[in-house]
This record gives sequence, structure tokens and C-alpha cells, in this order.
Amino acid sequence: MNGGWRYRATSVFGVAVLTAFAVGIANSPTAQTILASIPAVSTLSTDPPSGAEGFIEVATAVVVVAGAFVPLYKPRPRRILDAVVLAQKRVAVALLALSAIGYFDYTYRLPRATLLVIAPVLLVTLPAWFVWIRRRPTTDPERGIIVGDNPEEIDRLAADVDVPLLGYLCPTIAFDRPSQSTPQPVVADGGVGGLTRLGGLSRIEDVLVEYDVDTVVLAFEHTDRAEFFGALDACYEHGVDAKVHRDHADQVLTSGDDVGTLVDVDVEPWDVQDYVLKRGFDLAFSTFGLLALSPVIFVIAAAIKLDDGGSVLYKQERTAVFGETFDVYKFRSMIENAEAGTGATISDEDEGGVDPG
Repeated sequence: MNGGWRYRATSVFGVAVLTAFAVGIANSPTAQTILASIPAVSTLSTDPPSGAEGFIEVATAVVVVAGAFVPLYKPRPRRILDAVVLAQKRVAVALLALSAIGYFDYTYRLPRATLLVIAPVLLVTLPAWFVWIRRRPTTDPERGIIVGDNPEEIDRLAADVDVPLLGYLCPTIAFDRPSQSTPQPVVADGGVGGLTRLGGLSRIEDVLVEYDVDTVVLAFEHTDRAEFFGALDACYEHGVDAKVHRDHADQVLTSGDDVGTLVDVDVEPWDVQDYVLKRGFDLAFSTFGLLALSPVIFVIAAAIKLDDGGSVLYKQERTAVFGETFDVYKFRSMIENAEAGTGATISDEDEGGVDPG
């Protein structure tokens, strides 16, 4: 299996070269002569650009097409038909974007005659390129590993994995923790039970490539730590399926059809268009909501300020996708700096010590 960045670099290089090649064909004297002989398009300008104008035209086409193909730069096992269909959809998006640019009288717009020529060229060459470099769905048995920081969890999940396990990754320090409830059988190389220890967590990307791993089972004691999201990120980069125990399904996006102890993690939930549409909706809806509720917001802010003179808003760091963090702001309902001495805490009810019923 090619590494994530190697596949991405190859994909981008091929898209850029083939797009420049298509524009070159469109501006060739032969193509211009053929276009001039077709009555339906003979009225279009057939004067190919040259010099700086020609360079700008090629650069515009390369940037737009390369940007449209971003979803296909991730190494995923694809059948030939899937690769062709996905690539042609990306070409259609790119041509639509180039047409939208050409609607305005920009100096870097592509002439309509050029678009007419590059369309069939890209619809043939780019799908063929992605078919050639694609990861083939293997017919060999799947290969899986367990990645985690808890030997007990690794040993427990090993029995529930339905793919052959090559071994597991776990930091050495995890075997020295005094908090383990039961001693784990350890073999000479530091393995748990009958599994082979392949190294620490830092080797995950090397192991994924070296052993051509298809499935990673995550066995972390805490699923809100950087190590957990780092392992998910590695699966995302290398196109590897990820699974977690059902008890941790509320911490990640999972498939709704999973039945059993292990559930599949959706490491790529959004396509680019979906993300743009959702982000646009979020911004529009939040802006409208803030404007509509601004009188109520002002009254609440004034009440908090008059109550004790402290800050109106409370800021807290939250975890986002792949362990990235962001700040959330909300109206302060506690005394100011309440967590300065104790840190963030949860109630006995949330911790499970009190029965809410």
C-alpha cells in the first residue's frame, strides 16, 4: 500500500500534468482548425492565447481542476467503475467552476472554445489516471492490528475481532501501570497473550504501510486523548478502516448499521461539497439567529454584568475532529474563575455516583 502522502503527491501531479496537457491540446493549431470547421462552434474565438495570457490560462485550469479533485487524493481501495464514476463527477465539478469563472470578463478566464475541447479530454484521461494509480481492493484475507494504551482492553478486544490480527501497538509504559486489575500474560517481546507487539504508538504509520493493514481496532483507556485521535488521523491518511468498542461509540462518528461489540468509525464523514454546504448553512443560520435574538442576548448580558460586575462570557476548550481543539463561549452562570483552583470537574450525577432516578 502506498503511503498517504506518496499517493496524494502522485494524484496531484497527474491531475496537474493532464490538465495542462488538455489545455495545450485545446490551444493547438489542429484543434483550433477542427473547431473552426464545425458550424455550431465556428463563431467562437479560435485565437489561442500566448505568452503570459497563455500561462495564466493554464494555471487557472490546473488550480481549479486540482482543487475539484481533492476528495480523490485520499488512498482508498476502489473498483474500476467506482474510480471512473468518481473522477468524472470531479471533472464535471471542475468544468462547472471554470464555466462560472468564464461567465465574468476576467483576464484569467478560459475561452469557451478551450472549455469545449478540454471537457472530453479530461473526462477520458483523468478517470484513466485514477484507475491506474488506485488502490486495488485486495482479494487476500484482511489484515488487522490493535492500537491502544491499555493491555487489558487489547486482550479483551482481540477475541471480538473478525479479521486476522498481525499484532498490536502499545507503549511499553502501559505494562508497568499498577492500576491493572488482573496481571496480563506477557511474552518475551512484550506481547499480550498470543499477539505480537509491533512497537509503540509512534510506529503506527510505518506499520500500516509495512504490513499493508486493512483494519485498525482502537483499544484506548480514554478516547478523548491526543493518542486516540492521532491513531484515527493515521487511519484517515492511509485509507484504513477503524473500529472501536461499542462503549466508546458516543465519542466518534460511527456507522448506524453496526451490530456487535465493535463498531466502524466513519473517518471521512464529509465530502468537500457537503462540508461547504453545511458550513454555509451554519454561518447563515447562526448569523440570522444572533440578529433575531440580539435583544434577548443584550438583556442577559446586562443582567450578568449587573449581578457581580464580572465577565459576561465563559470560555472553555472543547475537542473537535481528530483531537483538534476549539474555544466555546457561553453566558457565565458560575462565579468568575470557579475552576481556577480545582480545574474542570463534573457532578456526582454525571460521574455515575448518584442515581438520577
